Amino acid sequence: MRQKNLPGAVAASRAAHNAGKAKLKSDLKKTSAFTSKIRTLTEAQRSIIIKDIEMLNLSHYLSEIVDALVEAKLKTGDVALAVDVCCLMHQKYAGFTEDLLSKLCLPFKEDPSEDDKEALRKRRTNLRLLTELHIYGVFDASNLLFDILSKLSVNKRPSAFNFNYRVNSNSGTPSPQSKFSEMNANDINIIVAFAKHAGYELAGIVPKKIKRIIGESQKESDRLRIASVEVQAKFRNLLLSVLKQLKEHLVSAHKSSCKLEKRMEKDRLLCGSLSEEKQKNLEANTKAYDKLFANVSALTEALDEDMPELPEDKEEEEMSGIELWSASGMGESSLGPWDDLETKSFYEDLADLLTVVPPSQLGLSEEQWNELRSKQNDSLRSEKETGENENSNELNQDEIDSDLADELKMLSTNQENDENEAEDNEDKFELPEEKQNDDANEGNVNAGSGSSQLLTVILKEELPMCYNRERTDAFAIKFCLHNSKSARRKLVRALFETPTQLLDLLPQYARLVSTLNKVFKDIALSLIDDLMGEFRWLLKKRTNPKLIDVKRRNVCFIGELVKFKVAPPIIAFQCLKACFQEFTGSNIEMACTLLENCGRFLYRSKVSHSRLSNYLDILHRFRNAKHLDPRYETMIDNAYYMCKPPEGHGNNSKAKQKTPLQEWIRYLINEKLSEETVESTLRSLRRLPWTTGIKKKSSCSDENQEERDEVIDVASEVQKNFLRVVRKRYTAIHLAADVLAGLHRFYPVLTMRIIDAIIEELQRACEEASGAGSMDLQRRLGTARFLGELYNYSIVSSGFIFEVLHRMINYGHLIPPFMKQGQPNPENSSELLPPLVAHWAVY
Repeated sequence: MRQKNLPGAVAASRAAHNAGKAKLKSDLKKTSAFTSKIRTLTEAQRSIIIKDIEMLNLSHYLSEIVDALVEAKLKTGDVALAVDVCCLMHQKYAGFTEDLLSKLCLPFKEDPSEDDKEALRKRRTNLRLLTELHIYGVFDASNLLFDILSKLSVNKRPSAFNFNYRVNSNSGTPSPQSKFSEMNANDINIIVAFAKHAGYELAGIVPKKIKRIIGESQKESDRLRIASVEVQAKFRNLLLSVLKQLKEHLVSAHKSSCKLEKRMEKDRLLCGSLSEEKQKNLEANTKAYDKLFANVSALTEALDEDMPELPEDKEEEEMSGIELWSASGMGESSLGPWDDLETKSFYEDLADLLTVVPPSQLGLSEEQWNELRSKQNDSLRSEKETGENENSNELNQDEIDSDLADELKMLSTNQENDENEAEDNEDKFELPEEKQNDDANEGNVNAGSGSSQLLTVILKEELPMCYNRERTDAFAIKFCLHNSKSARRKLVRALFETPTQLLDLLPQYARLVSTLNKVFKDIALSLIDDLMGEFRWLLKKRTNPKLIDVKRRNVCFIGELVKFKVAPPIIAFQCLKACFQEFTGSNIEMACTLLENCGRFLYRSKVSHSRLSNYLDILHRFRNAKHLDPRYETMIDNAYYMCKPPEGHGNNSKAKQKTPLQEWIRYLINEKLSEETVESTLRSLRRLPWTTGIKKKSSCSDENQEERDEVIDVASEVQKNFLRVVRKRYTAIHLAADVLAGLHRFYPVLTMRIIDAIIEELQRACEEASGAGSMDLQRRLGTARFLGELYNYSIVSSGFIFEVLHRMINYGHLIPPFMKQGQPNPENSSELLPPLVAHWAVY
């Protein structure tokens, strides 16, 4: 096609066309129909349009055809047909090309608005058409294309790619800066499209994709040269300068976007959810960043360049107490803000109502059920990602102070309104009138309902019996069978009116609310509103000693809801701030009780650590500045050190240093041991240095003395780990006995030590049977089973087993002396029967 557009070929084609013009049709009907086809140009009409050009005389309708071609809404797949039409018209009619070129340049004379989608589309289409016609040799538009690209590259207007956000000190929401200096997003798209389609021909740059296909060994002379070396250098320098600018912008946008996402994540965790404005800002910036990244990636591919390295956020958290709960190097980093696995399981492993209860009982359609399930999965995934990201940025101190000031101002306003509306002589908090009216109406409607009466019985009799997690989860499932709007209101009222003497049930009630909150969001919201209303009412009753238990119940319930992440941490901070306003009397007790309940959880949570540290500093300054009663000073100290233990106590104490050989022994017995690895574990244990022992360097307390070597007995270390299996791995006790039987042939002393330890443990069990806890009972059961397994593997005899059984059964009983003597045999007077009890039995 380019050969046909050379000047000589075009002149010959036009001469031949003029010679046969008399045979061509030029009636108005067919030419008007052809113009309409050009205006709606599609690839499906290719054969018809090409045939019409060959058969019609269009010399009197060139301007109409040019207008129709310019106005056509071309798609990407239709550009090739438009180029072929222009080439054929250029080869036949002399005035067509000049008119087309002038009208294709019109969209680039003025900058369209961001909302003018049609003008932006015309820009992209016309530049593509100009480029293709230049490549096909219809006209030389290299200077024109260079001018257009230069204008687009320096055209700086307010850009959609703006990630330089600052935080408004009044509202706490991100707001864009006033100055923009980046390229327009639509101009970037046009430049990227040009580089993808014409970078090879006009800039002399082989894209990575084409280079992988044709190979890097192809010579420059093998390519079709469309532009001169000077022109290619101009386009190449221009495109590379645009790419450099976009790379710099992408790096800065990546940093700002990461900071914005982390700030939004902190706001979501602190406040429970993001406001609509913040959510829209986050989505808009994420979408803009994705577009910018896609454009830079496409441009680097077209120009055979590398993507910029996006820096990772290496800013460390400014958290002075992070060591308290991270437990790095001790294998407990997965505990998060919890002290042990049991506590973590209680607060995080909740019953899945969507799996246990049918959707019909929950009042959910199939679509609603699927939506809730997807939301739960997304929430679990986001929490996991948040937990893995340990290098999140902390809020600036100015931002924290401004946020606290706004919260305090809002809270004080609410308190003033409540004080104006409430009466001072009230001794009991009452719910708002609208809630009381709703409850009364529901009660009148359902007064004769059997389901309502059954629910009332359940709330009165079974709810106070939820003293463990199994009963609580069972009650949650049973409540779903009686689910209704009225039932949820009654449940909230029953939880809110928990007796003050049942504070030990509040964790179970909070677990119940957290379990139901996965399906019924109104339960948690209503309960939090009621508790916060009661809290504001209780703040005014500082001098009423009758309400101390009510205040303690209120803040304990709020603290438990915070730990279950039902109530956002901002609720606890608002309560503390309100107590700090007038730090006297019962307000001190409320603040200290709240800190003892959920302060340690907030202190060990990344999102609330810095803020709670500020509150603890304020609390400590209050204690030193005010002359408080010794009782209040003790309460403050207990609350402070409950949240922030002193150095050298609790989880901050240093773990014992173990040698690699000690760790290896522990791994073999406590982790590797299984049905398949009994023989390999036995062989590994036999290879240990039983005679020489384990050498360990122990540091002396005196700094002037050098470290000395300490020899640890291998038998003692193995014995310790076997007994640890009894306490920790009940299901592997028989495997430990199997391994010990293999070691008994070579190291009988080890077996004697373990048997002695078992007897001592059983003797202690007999002596302390009345005061045994759950952990002691589990250990004693494991010890008894271990002794039985030793008999199964022929390590101890049956006589020894019966002797131990007699000792355990007869321990502590009054046994007459004659029962320890032989008894006469009625059948043979010369023989004696064995004594009824062992001779060593206590009496």
